[in-house]
Amino acid sequence: MIYIDLRKGFDSLCHMALLQTLMTVFKINNQIILLIFNYLTDRKYLIKIGKYISKGFIVNRGIGQGFVLGPTLFILYFNEVKNILRDCSYSIFADDLAIFVSGSNVQELIANASILLEQLDSWFKSKGLDMNHDKT
Repeated sequence: MIYIDLRKGFDSLCHMALLQTLMTVFKINNQIILLIFNYLTDRKYLIKIGKYISKGFIVNRGIGQGFVLGPTLFILYFNEVKNILRDCSYSIFADDLAIFVSGSNVQELIANASILLEQLDSWFKSKGLDMNHDKT
């Protein structure tokens, strides 16, 4: 089993790429796309530590994890990874991915895992996501 860690998966998601995926892959209608666009756009965040509150700042990437909609949108976006994982078993939960690679001997296992990891890394980059190699 190989556990794949994404570097700030929820925080790095590109809004326009997500909306494109929702339109093209899931065929979500334009009214719902506009609603999601408005939900994601010009979100203001602030930091509170004790009684101190920072000034708000606009975040142009990422989706909130504290709401039901954020993880759901991420899963819809991330779901296309299954196209890379056709030849192995896997488990996905939010931005966590575990893959199960097999081989008839150690050399074949290493070769299969290396090929799959290269394909995943390339797919992540194409989606604006970043595999955390130190934690994978």
